Amino acid sequence: MIENLDQIIADVSGNGQFRFNQRQVLYVVRKIVRDETGETLTTANFQSIITDYENEHGEIPGMYREPRGSIYHPHRGETITLGTLMVEEYERPAWTYNKIVYIEKEGSARR
Repeated sequence: MIENLDQIIADVSGNGQFRFNQRQVLYVVRKIVRDETGETLTTANFQSIITDYENEHGEIPGMYREPRGSIYHPHRGETITLGTLMVEEYERPAWTYNKIVYIEKEGSARR
């Protein structure tokens, strides 16, 4: 899969002209893995491989991830989803509070 990654990224990004999301890469990679190994590449396994790749080589230019959470501004009554594109565009609001509560609860740690 990794040996095909540069070409896949070039294909889904129009040779670097467009942003692309992780899922677009997955759809192309999934077919390659199925054709070469007969196995089905799961989303979780793919995400793990991409994360390991980026940890070793740096972020993949132009790739963004879909929202996986949100931030709520209680004094503005506004909820903002948190994905790569939203975080890149986020501008901290004018000073309206001096404390923040952060709660992370995505999925379950129990198996």
